[in-house]
Amino acid sequence: MAANYLKGQGCTVGIDDVGASPVSYTTIGELVSFSTPEETRTEIDVTTLASTHEEITVGLRKGGTLTLEVNYYPGDVGQTELEAALVAGTEKSFKVTFTDSPASTWTGNGYVVGMSVPVEMDSKISCTYTIRQNGAWVRA
Repeated sequence: MAANYLKGQGCTVGIDDVGASPVSYTTIGELVSFSTPEETRTEIDVTTLASTHEEITVGLRKGGTLTLEVNYYPGDVGQTELEAALVAGTEKSFKVTFTDSPASTWTGNGYVVGMSVPVEMDSKISCTYTIRQNGAWVRA
């Protein structure tokens, strides 16, 4: 039986202004890898003195971070938008597109909260952008 899987090659991440009309995502160029936001739920301890074992319930979903690694290229429009959002502290809309057909997507808002450009001898210059999820993301 054949395995079901998606390839990473061809996935994209786009950026746009929150509330833009029409929505038009600019693809972030030179993307090497990314990690989608990890979502968790707050655990609320509801154990009482009558309990015989720890008891919990769950609270709100908590958003995580979208982490992008790119080949650093200041001329890329998508990277320029990420840097401008970091400097200005503006919320942006993001769209992750996967390689299935029709393409699955994750869309949502976030703030660019980090950028790191390590430079080493005999190596390409990479850049890592960190985007903090704001609110729920929609998977379609």
